[in-house]
Amino acid sequence: MIGKLVTEIFKWKANKLVEGFYSNPRLKKSLQKYIDDTNEFKKELKRLGYGNQEDLKKALADNPDLPDWENF
Repeated sequence: MIGKLVTEIFKWKANKLVEGFYSNPRLKKSLQKYIDDTNEFKKELKRLGYGNQEDLKKALADNPDLPDWENF
C-alpha cells in the first residue's frame, strides 16, 4: 500500500518536471536541434558509406593513419 502511494507520488512529480521542461521554449528548441543534428550526422555517415560496423572496420583498415579495429 505504501509502495503504491510512493510510486504514484514519484510518477506525478516526474510528470510535472517533464511538463516544465517541455514548456520551456529554449530547452525544447535545444533538444530538437540536438535530434536534428544527430539525424543529419547519421545521414552523412550513411552517404559516406560508414553506415554499419563492417563499413567502419573497412574504413579503419584502409586508412593507415587510423588505429587498428582491435585497438579501437
